[in-house]
Amino acid sequence: MPAPMTHRVPVRPSWQCEDCAQPWPCLPVKSDLGVEFTGQPTLLFYYMAAHAMDFIRDRTTQGERPTAALYSRFFHWIRSAS
Repeated sequence: MPAPMTHRVPVRPSWQCEDCAQPWPCLPVKSDLGVEFTGQPTLLFYYMAAHAMDFIRDRTTQGERPTAALYSRFFHWIRSAS
């Protein structure tokens, strides 16, 4: 699979967007990924699942517990984006 067309990346371990400092994935990332994965919501889900696992690892390494917002942050928007 080619690299994502978005150039906005999360700053780890905070998971804030490098460009706008909003929680990653920010709206521009969601929009870019929605276009890139048009018609392929399952692939987008897998892509975001990999990021969600990194997010969980970063949070637990820092002694934090991922919250219920994890689903809405990484997955809820996928259905409407692709």
